[in-house]
Amino acid sequence: MVAMAFTVYTLVLSAFILINDPGGESGVEWLYLGPVVTAAVMSLWLSLRRPENSIGPLIGVVGASLVTLGATNFLVPEAAERGDHLLTVILLVVADGAWITQFISAFVILPLWFPTGSPPSPRWAWVGRVAVFLGGVALVSFAFAESVCVRFDPGGSCAEPIEIPWGIEGFAGLEPLVLAAMIMAVPAIVSLFVRLRRSIGVERQQLKWFLFAATSLALGLISSFDNFNLPQSLNDAISAVTLSALWVAIGVAIVRYRLFEIDRIVSRTVTYLLVVALLASVYLGGFLLVTELLPRANDLGTAAATLAVAGLFNPVRRRVQGAVDRRFNRSRYDTQKVMDEFSGSLQGRVDSEGLVEGWLEVVSETMQPSAAAVWIKP
Repeated sequence: MVAMAFTVYTLVLSAFILINDPGGESGVEWLYLGPVVTAAVMSLWLSLRRPENSIGPLIGVVGASLVTLGATNFLVPEAAERGDHLLTVILLVVADGAWITQFISAFVILPLWFPTGSPPSPRWAWVGRVAVFLGGVALVSFAFAESVCVRFDPGGSCAEPIEIPWGIEGFAGLEPLVLAAMIMAVPAIVSLFVRLRRSIGVERQQLKWFLFAATSLALGLISSFDNFNLPQSLNDAISAVTLSALWVAIGVAIVRYRLFEIDRIVSRTVTYLLVVALLASVYLGGFLLVTELLPRANDLGTAAATLAVAGLFNPVRRRVQGAVDRRFNRSRYDTQKVMDEFSGSLQGRVDSEGLVEGWLEVVSETMQPSAAAVWIKP
């Protein structure tokens, strides 16, 4: 019921934003509603499939907080423009609460509780408790401060403060408490890597899914930095897709759907990223070399670089794939190596007994069954 309430709230508020601000003039890009809706759907699905696990409702809290932030970003300027002092203050306090809630839920509680829905041990539980306590005290301090800021200038200073009717004179929000609560994300994330190192079996695969999706999201956010000069629409799309993928990966891990394919996904992703980077370097280097030697032969440089990349693609991919499999997909690499060795040993072999024994050895080494036998039909 809790997850359903969060899902309904998130979907209704998302529809409200789309209807009233379809062009994103308020700064709420419709593309970012995709991850919000994905979080709401995954929250409900996980709660129905794994009602004993708290991760479902927790994702619902994150989605609801994000859509609340978007709605207040849209509603605060309108309320301030109408001169509705009380509504503006209430919306700003709600926005502060939504921001603190989404950060603590997504960056502290989620990595700390994943995948079981509870802290890994009592000694880790203090991290979440401290973050919630500090965030709660900070929010109360903001709610009873003398004033709240409607608009900030580019330097980060308040350009338009507004007095809180019930605020305490001379009292300001305790911003250091928010920073202290945010720092709790560090031990929470560290706990993931500690558990990954110690875990085995299903839990290890669940943690791999989560970390792979979180790493993809981090790389997507890094790509949005101004230094990369990517189009803003592309940055928005990357961020939205990777954030949506994080919720889907969490759902896959909790429900345990095809968990053991994560090693292949990781190896393929790393492989093609490395191949693209290497071939892009070859292309750029070849083009610059030809145009440097022959300044007027831009077309020749382009053609030569393209041919070099086309010829190198498969050899580079095979070598990189082998190296990556040895690191990220060891079991598949070992299996393939054993199969290749067995296939090579078949050349010139004619004795059936040796063939059967070799086949049993391959099956035992690659699949590791408790027992293996071969039945030959007479």
